Amino acid sequence: MNKRFSTLLAAFAALTVVSTAQTKYVLLTDGAGSALSWSKDVPAVDSVKMKSITELETTKAMADSALWDMQIVRIETGNDTVCTFTNKATKQMLSFAKSATATAKIAAGVNEFVFKSGKALYAKVADNKILAYKMGAGAMANSVDDATPLTDSTAFNLKLTTVEELTGYAETFQFEFAGKESNIFTESELIPTLVPGTTKFKFQQKGKETSAAGTKPAQYITIDTASYSGTVKTPKFQLDTVVAANDARYMQMGNAGLQSFNVWMNLGNDSIFMLTDSLVTFDINGKYSIVEATAGSKYLLGYKTLANSNEVLTIDSVQVIAPFITIKKGDPVKLAGGTGVYSLMFKGTGGNAANDGKYLTYDGSSYVYNAPVATPYAAYTQMYVKDHEDGTYSIQSREATTVATSTGLNGETLGEAIAPVYKNKEVLYVVKDAAAGVYRLGTDTVLFTKLDVDMADKSTGYKFYTKEEMGYGSIAFRLISKAADDVYMSTVQDSIINGAKSTFEDALQLRLSSDGYNNLADTVLYGARTLGDTLMRVSYSMERPYKADSKFFATNTGVTKMAVDADSVQRYFFVADINGNGYQIVKSNINPVNTTTWLADSSIVMNASTLDVAYDKLVAAKQTVFAIEGGQAPTYAKVARGHYNISMGYDMLTNVEGAAKFMRVNDELKAALTADDFALYIDTAYVDRGSDNTNYGYYIYKGATVDNDTVIGNALTIGGAAQGLSVVGDSASFVATRVVKDSIWYAATKANEPIQVTSENNKSVMMFKVVGDAYVITPMNAPTQTLSVVNGTVIFSSHVAAQPITFETASTPTGNEGIDADNTISVVAGEGNVTVYGAAGKAVTVSNVLGQKTTIVATSDSEVIAAPQGVVIVAVEGEAAVKAVVK
Repeated sequence: MNKRFSTLLAAFAALTVVSTAQTKYVLLTDGAGSALSWSKDVPAVDSVKMKSITELETTKAMADSALWDMQIVRIETGNDTVCTFTNKATKQMLSFAKSATATAKIAAGVNEFVFKSGKALYAKVADNKILAYKMGAGAMANSVDDATPLTDSTAFNLKLTTVEELTGYAETFQFEFAGKESNIFTESELIPTLVPGTTKFKFQQKGKETSAAGTKPAQYITIDTASYSGTVKTPKFQLDTVVAANDARYMQMGNAGLQSFNVWMNLGNDSIFMLTDSLVTFDINGKYSIVEATAGSKYLLGYKTLANSNEVLTIDSVQVIAPFITIKKGDPVKLAGGTGVYSLMFKGTGGNAANDGKYLTYDGSSYVYNAPVATPYAAYTQMYVKDHEDGTYSIQSREATTVATSTGLNGETLGEAIAPVYKNKEVLYVVKDAAAGVYRLGTDTVLFTKLDVDMADKSTGYKFYTKEEMGYGSIAFRLISKAADDVYMSTVQDSIINGAKSTFEDALQLRLSSDGYNNLADTVLYGARTLGDTLMRVSYSMERPYKADSKFFATNTGVTKMAVDADSVQRYFFVADINGNGYQIVKSNINPVNTTTWLADSSIVMNASTLDVAYDKLVAAKQTVFAIEGGQAPTYAKVARGHYNISMGYDMLTNVEGAAKFMRVNDELKAALTADDFALYIDTAYVDRGSDNTNYGYYIYKGATVDNDTVIGNALTIGGAAQGLSVVGDSASFVATRVVKDSIWYAATKANEPIQVTSENNKSVMMFKVVGDAYVITPMNAPTQTLSVVNGTVIFSSHVAAQPITFETASTPTGNEGIDADNTISVVAGEGNVTVYGAAGKAVTVSNVLGQKTTIVATSDSEVIAAPQGVVIVAVEGEAAVKAVVK
């Protein structure tokens, strides 16, 4: 017996030799009980640090994070060996920022390192400085002498103690013995089970679980007593049933120990070796007996060569060669839907039965099966699955439930709600109902369901508005409730917000804006970004589109109201209801932290009974979902600056002795009117609001002259009370004005008293509200009034029906008001001259119908050129010619 155990040591030595020759992955150890390991101690941040080998040996996943595929790239002058290191768990290459002060965070830059076992792992970076790994969680050394010496060491051996660790939940598997004859161990698919009360495995042959006659107990692979080639006797593997301990055939010992195997995995190349503590032996007379190993000793499974036989698989300690055994788990299967967005439902049983029917999410620290539903409307319930087209798949949640700080490319502060990769280049295996989308994923049985998600939608789960959509006009919030379908957010006393039975027209209407914010939650990036799936959540401020005592939507604890000034502006984002019915309104400085109700902190809630609106902690019982109406269809038109005919049927708007009137082009009563009289110039107001210009206010002029930012003309204005009518209203007049940018001067005011566009004294800013295929003119600072026609008189009133109008582009008038304001060149006719603006350095030609022509080179941006009376043509080099009438 002692001889056998001494030769067993030789067998293990042989195993070590084989291991060294075939090892793919190595440890990088510091000689003090730690190894360089991939780390995600900071959520969503890949880095490396030294971790205790004792800790790493606890699970395969932990061990794999400290194993590296070391590849030699080249040998440099001086015999420096340059290597790359790819992590076994993440399949990512070790790489640091190309900086002498880099941290241990994984980043693009340096991925080739000089390595000599027992020395520092280092690379040369900028200015010939040294980048080397230093002991600690995240530090990098800047010299070799200050770095941690690392030694490449043999990988762990990990004992497999569950069926899942051995097969990954595949129903059956096969052993492969490096091409050696192995009898029923590889000729058939095997079913593994655990010996009750132990961590040892028993193996059945699929299809032969019972004895041939079907009258005996189940069969297992057994170290049996057969002989080879007549007289040569050695243990052989055969199927046998369990024999009781008092059976004489086994010398009253029984054969249970001959059916039990300890399985170990060499993580250097994911191969296994097997040991047993029982062995069949033969004496010189050929009689056999069962030998049990002493405590701490095991017998090795390997193969041996017999003089008159092929190589055979055996359990022995004499001349046993132990090949690396690999496990074939069956053919990997292809996910039918390929790359896309899926829900992953747990279909396992046993210890994880509580998770059955739950969906996978990332809860901020780990992936868990805890969501009761998964839908196209909630990104945190969705998994992005990437098909690598090589039989492997990577999986990442589309959203994490916590928001971390990130710095954008332009230095702006962003938020990130990004989960780490869940599975990296994993293989899927078939199970009974694979056709129904059920696969083995690692140690889980999972139902994959492809979700009907619009991949072009880069804000899945949230409401997103483009700049154009924000400019379309106002939105209103309608309560989604079984009790009523006509309850909108409205205001009480211009400030406090409540619900009220209403229509969109009478509800609290708000405009959106998203520019100028630089806070953590204003713009949040999410999506499975590592796999190329980037999503973005944007927060918006909300404000009334017209003059009001309180303009901005704001909240305090328990109260929702309209705030008075811009300093009170707050931002909100809109979260899709998990069933897609509407949206929740959530303050942007609140991070979502709970996956069950998703937003378990603060949001806008409405009591469906009392219609009170509050800013409160969102719980399931208080969850309020609103339909967002408007915003995606134009409420107010956006009109380019220029000349237009504003029409009511066949009649068009014009200025008649200061009064606004709809007249026909060739009206018999106004035979002197020409097409030029109906070409009204529309100029944008409120341009100081930036690119969104969401108010879309306009000045409407008759006889406009334009000089850069200044427009002089008669502007359509709300006048005094309309006279001689049976309805209440104000006159619609054309009043002499001068407008510089948005500030207006009326003829009756002093030149040094400009009126701002938002001032209630400014009665000339008009908005064009969309009504079907037509428009209604509404004064911005008198939003309840509309332009109307009563008995032929044009008025502004809130007591009669609005007059629908249409727009049609008009030709630039040939008179002295005919200026294209979008042109950098402008021309104004005077008495005996024309003034050309913006043409400095360019040739200007003035000609008339008689062929008289004058050409000069303008020396200033307001060049005055003499011209004959009548119609003249002014042509500026590189610009379209314009007509002007010189008096």
